[in-house]
Amino acid sequence: MEAGASPRLSIEGRVAVLTLCDGSDNRMTARTLSAISARLDELEARDDIDALVLTNEGKIFSNGLDLEWLRGADDAARFEYISRVYRLTRRLLLYPMPTVAAARGHMFAGGAVLALACDERVM
Repeated sequence: MEAGASPRLSIEGRVAVLTLCDGSDNRMTARTLSAISARLDELEARDDIDALVLTNEGKIFSNGLDLEWLRGADDAARFEYISRVYRLTRRLLLYPMPTVAAARGHMFAGGAVLALACDERVM
């Protein structure tokens, strides 16, 4: 799977499992942020889901922000990207169902913030 690929959504009973699976370090690229937001929209529209588990494939839950991209972006693009990260964090903090970060590996910087935005964390 190419870096930045969409997270995979599966449903297990009344629990949604959103797996970060970009084949690399699950960095929060603009594409990944959009994909997570779209999945959260999809889940909020359903009435058969009671909880969300955010997990990962590989050894890294998330390596955080896409610093390589940020270095090459102009100020306006950087501001928009960071705003999107904040919006996703806020959304998870206020999500209308319980959220659990089930980290199967390391998390760094923004990846740790993503896990901390969930109601519970397990490793």
